Formats: sequence, C-alpha cells, structure tokens
Amino acid sequence: MSQLVAIHSLRLAPGELAEEVRRRFGQPLRREGDFARLCLAGLAAGLAEAGVACQGRRNGLIYGSGAGASQETQRVLAEVAQERSLPMPFDFIASQPGVAAAHAARLPGSITGATCMLSTGALWEQMLTLSVLWLASGRYEQVLCGWVEPAQFGARPLHCSDWLLLAAAQCSGPVLAQLELAAPVPVVPQLADEAAFLPTLDAWLKAGAQTELAAPACGRVRWRRVEPTFPPPPSGGRG
Repeated sequence: MSQLVAIHSLRLAPGELAEEVRRRFGQPLRREGDFARLCLAGLAAGLAEAGVACQGRRNGLIYGSGAGASQETQRVLAEVAQERSLPMPFDFIASQPGVAAAHAARLPGSITGATCMLSTGALWEQMLTLSVLWLASGRYEQVLCGWVEPAQFGARPLHCSDWLLLAAAQCSGPVLAQLELAAPVPVVPQLADEAAFLPTLDAWLKAGAQTELAAPACGRVRWRRVEPTFPPPPSGGRG
C-alpha cells in the first residue's frame, strides 16, 4: 500500500503562465513551449508544497497529458516552417514533449528518473498504477505524479497542472491518505474526467466524511483516509 504525502493543483489563465514561471524560476524560459513551462511551474509548486519531504530520497517523476504533447509538437513544426533554415530532425521534434524532464532534474528534490506518458484517456489511472508498482518494487521511495494540460481554445479555458507526491508504505512522515490497486474495473470514458480528479480528491480529504474514495478517473486505484497522528507530549515533571 502506498501513501499520499502532498497534493497541489495549479490553474492559470494563458496570460498568467509566463509570470508564474518567472516567479518560480527567476527567468521566463522563453525557448520552451506552454506544455514544458506548465509542467515545470506545477512541479515546482508541488515540490514547494511537499517541503522537505523530497529531500534525500530516491524520487521518481511521471507526468502525462492528452493534448499537451501534440500541441507542443505542432508549435515546434510551426516554428520550423516559419524559419528559413535547415529542417530539424524528426527525432528532435518528437522529443520536445519530454523537455520538461531535463529541467526537472535540476530542481531541488533529487529526481532520479522521469517518464512522460501520452494518452487520450485514463491517464490518472495509468500513472497512479505505475507509481504504486514502482513504490512497491523499491525502484523509488517517492514518486511525483502530474497531469498537465495546456489551455485549448473552445475546450479548456485554463492551463491545468495537477500534482501528487506519493511515498512507499515504509517512508516516515505525515500522510494524507493511503492508496492501493484493486481488481481492474471498466472505466466509462465520459465519466473519467481527468481535470476533475484532483479537485475531487482534495474535496474528499477536506470533507472528512467518507473513509474511502473511488473516483471514476482512478479506475482500479482505491483511496483510504488516514487519521492524523500527533506526537506524544514530552514526558517529565514541571520545571
């Protein structure tokens, strides 16, 4: 069973992304597209939320997107078509959605491995399932798991960058919830709303009413609330 350590959701209007990146990194990262910058802005915010939890541990990174990768590739192709220069190799163009991972390796938190997952559906289920398996196998002690979707005209008015920090069961520290894999269940595509998953999880954590959560976007991943624990008071008589 794995543990949820931190949760962070970032929503930005398209015009706010550059300022958020500048605030987080001290520079605009002009050469990167919206997908890479949005990924890095959300990841930096998630690391700040986690605080010292990521220090000194083997941290994995997995982030996914449905439309973000194709938008990034189209951006690079448009730049190539507009410039009067030699065409770029196709492998370079295809690698652009993963550029954020190279920048992420330089962020505080000791990220030792990164995976970019591109899919048109059930992204949260795929990423969470892989994260739980990584943690159970000992490949990583913690995994930063993120869903990143740039704004899209007519479909999505805001940039979205949602992040979870998951830890292996044996890791010490504060825990918000536990998660485990149940038997596979069919996911109804129209119900598996990737954008609604993290706000649903956050609302469940804050409400405190239900012990378990099974969100459509999670598929086979089941969540169980963990009651907060407090350290015992110091022993000894009055001074």
